[in-house]
Amino acid sequence: EADRMLDIGFRPDMEYILKNCPKDRQTLLLSATLPPEVERLSSRFMRDPIRID
Repeated sequence: EADRMLDIGFRPDMEYILKNCPKDRQTLLLSATLPPEVERLSSRFMRDPIRID
């Protein structure tokens, strides 16, 4: 879960991985909840993110 990974301090690792992935990729962030930090991460690293409730 994306929110849990951020809670336990994986944000720098997640940002590093996303920055070094090809621009033409599919990125999925899965979470039962969508806290503001996950929304910020998706806005920063995803192109036209889609939210499915």
